[in-house]
Parts: sequence; C-alpha cells; structure tokens
Amino acid sequence: MERKQRLNKSFEFTPHNISKLTDLNEQLKACEQELLQQSIRLEKSLLADPELQAFLSDYEITCRIELYLPDSCSADEPASDHLFIDSNSEVVSEYCFGGKLLEEDELAFYKTNWNEHFDRVEFRDVRFCYTFHHFVDHTPMSLQDLIHIEKVWGEVEVKYQKCINIS
Repeated sequence: MERKQRLNKSFEFTPHNISKLTDLNEQLKACEQELLQQSIRLEKSLLADPELQAFLSDYEITCRIELYLPDSCSADEPASDHLFIDSNSEVVSEYCFGGKLLEEDELAFYKTNWNEHFDRVEFRDVRFCYTFHHFVDHTPMSLQDLIHIEKVWGEVEVKYQKCINIS
C-alpha cells in the first residue's frame, strides 16, 4: 500500500485525468448494473424451472468485474513500475459480488453514492458506483493505475449444486 499512497499523493487532477476517472466510473457503473440485472433474470428463470428445482440442492450466482491494462504494458518494462501489473496476466484487479435474489435494501447498496474520498469540486456532481469505490479503496491500485485501464470485463457465473445425503 506504500506504492499506492505515494502515487495517489502525487496524482495530478488534470482535466484529462479527471475525465478518465469519471469515464471509468460510468463504464463500471453500467457494467455493475447490467450484471446485477442479468443475475436477477437468471435467478428468476432458474427458480421458475420445476425440473431444475427438483435437481438443485443449492446454487450460486457470481458477478465478476475485471480491469485490464493495455496490451502494450508489460511488467518487464522499466517504465511500468508506476503501474500495478500482475506479471502473470494483464488482469489488474477484480471485484466479485452476487448471490441469491437481492432484496430491495441490498439493491440500494449499489445505488448509493460511494464518493467517500473524492471531496474535490470536480467530483461534486459525480455519483461513484460501488465497484469504482472498491478498486480505489480496497485494492492496491492507485489513481494512476486507473487512468490507464483499457478494458472492463464483466461476467455472470451460475453454479448448480447437487448434494446427495448418504445415510
């Protein structure tokens, strides 16, 4: 976290960098909402299927959002030390969420403004989504890393589980 603190302290809030952060937030917000809506549709569908219900002991629905750096970034490049790069992959970081049908108060969690540490005037009217907050506050990624993100990958995974009791 020392690297992140150092880079965040020296981060320049230029119009270009502010635009990159707010654009990333909007992309993450859209991806988060699409994944949540798709997971709800999938769950309603599986709950409405009597054959599937007869088979299932349980199930899991997991949403995952991954952030990717440009292919041109490499952990072997000397200039890349200012970016958080996993040398095994271009995946920078991921956030997983989901589960059973979300109650209204749980959905409200994703509608909250998570603008906790951006008290700058430039962000006064920006509603930060939880996923953006997660990457900013709960990962080793710095703001400098976030402005270099090239791709957001979202996925919904459904696991059907069957348990057979042996008596």
